[in-house]
Amino acid sequence: MIKLIVKSFLFGAVVCCSPVVIAQTYQWSSAIDTIREEGFYKLLLTQDISSKSCKEDLSDIRIVNDKNNEIPYLIKKEPGMYDKKWFKEYPIVSKQIVPNKHTSLVIHNPLKNSISNFSMVVKNNDAYKFSSLSGSDDKINWYFITADYPLSQMYDAANVATEKIIYFPLSNYEFYKLDINDSATAPLNVLKIGNYKSTVEPGELTLIKPFRVDQKDSLNNKKTYVTLDFGVAYQINKLKLFIDGPKFYKREVVLYSIDSMGKETYWNERSTFYISSNGENAASLPSLYGTRFVMVVDNDDNQPVHFQSVEAYQRTRYLVASLNNAEVYHLLIGNKKAPLPQYDLSFFADSIPVLLPEIHANLFSRVDTKKSNALLEDNSWFKSKVWIWAILAIVVSLLIYVSYKMIGEMGKKEKE
Repeated sequence: MIKLIVKSFLFGAVVCCSPVVIAQTYQWSSAIDTIREEGFYKLLLTQDISSKSCKEDLSDIRIVNDKNNEIPYLIKKEPGMYDKKWFKEYPIVSKQIVPNKHTSLVIHNPLKNSISNFSMVVKNNDAYKFSSLSGSDDKINWYFITADYPLSQMYDAANVATEKIIYFPLSNYEFYKLDINDSATAPLNVLKIGNYKSTVEPGELTLIKPFRVDQKDSLNNKKTYVTLDFGVAYQINKLKLFIDGPKFYKREVVLYSIDSMGKETYWNERSTFYISSNGENAASLPSLYGTRFVMVVDNDDNQPVHFQSVEAYQRTRYLVASLNNAEVYHLLIGNKKAPLPQYDLSFFADSIPVLLPEIHANLFSRVDTKKSNALLEDNSWFKSKVWIWAILAIVVSLLIYVSYKMIGEMGKKEKE
C-alpha cells in the first residue's frame, strides 16, 4: 500500500513538473518551390525575406516540412572580394605538320599582351618531346625565345585531355611560333592554346528596392545632410551615389546610423569616405545593419552638391539545405526570441557541392497566431492546459481514494 501511495505521488509530481512548451511565434510563412529530386538546394535570400527578419544574422529563419519538423540549413553569402580565374584562348592561325619531322603552330596574341607562359591543351599521351618557341610582329621575321623545352607527362587519368604549361621569358610579340620535334613519334593532337587570367572582383550584390532619400543643406555649418530611410532594417554592404555638382569637387562624407533606445535617439558614426568629380562615388561598407542612416557632407566654403539618387546593395546570401522531393516545405521568419539554430550540418559544409540548383520562397503570408500560436511547436500531449488540469484532478482523486482505503484498513486492524 505504501508503494502504491509513493507511485501515485511520483506520478503527480511528474505531471505537475512537466514543462509546458511555449511555441515560438513566427510572424511570416511562405511555401517553398516543389522539390523535383532529393539533394542539396540553395534558396536565395531575397530582399523580401531579409526585410521580414528580426535578426541581423537572420537567425530567426526556419525551414520546416509538412510535419513541422525543422530542416537543418546553412547560410552562405557571397565574399566581399574573390579571385576570378578564367582561360583566355589564343587563336592558332596556322598549323603545319611535317611527318617524322615537326609540328609548327603559329599563335596570335592580337593585343600584344605581355605573357610568360602558354597552357597547351592536348589529347592524352605518354610522349616525351622537345619544343622551341620564337616570336614575331609580322610573321616574317622570327626571333628566338626558348629552345629544347621538354614536353612530357601529358596525360590525365580522369579525362581524355590534359594541359601542359610552357614557361618562357616575358615578352609581348603579336605572334608566337611553337615548333614541336616529331622525329621520334607521331604528332601531338593539340586542341587549343591559351593561358589563365585572374582578377580580384567584388562578390555578387543584391540591389535593395527604392527607399526614401532626403537632402537638407545647412549654410550655417556648411554641411549637407542626406537621410536614407529604408522603412525596415537591412544589411547594407555598398552605397552608390549619383551626384550633380560642379566640374571639380572632392568632399568628405561621414555616414551615421540612427539608432533608438527607448525615447532616446543616437547618431553612431559608422564609416567615412570621399565623393569626387573624378571618382565612381561608391562606398563599400562593412557589415552595416539598420533602418535609417544619415550621410553628412562637409562642403567647406563650396556650394553644396546635389544627390540625384542613391542605390543601396546588400551581399547576396543563400540558405543551403538537403531537401526531399517526397515532402513539402515552408519557410518561417520573424521571431525576435528565436535563438541561433545549432545544426550538425555546419560540421560538413566542405562536403556540400559548390554548384547547386536554386529554389525560391513564394509569397509570404502572416501566421494566424489566434488559431495557432506558431507553426513550430512541440507536439507533446501536454501542450494544452485542459489536459494538465484533467490529469491533476485524476491524481488528486487517486490520492484521496488511496488515503481512504489505507485509513479503512488501519481501522480494521485496530478492531482485530
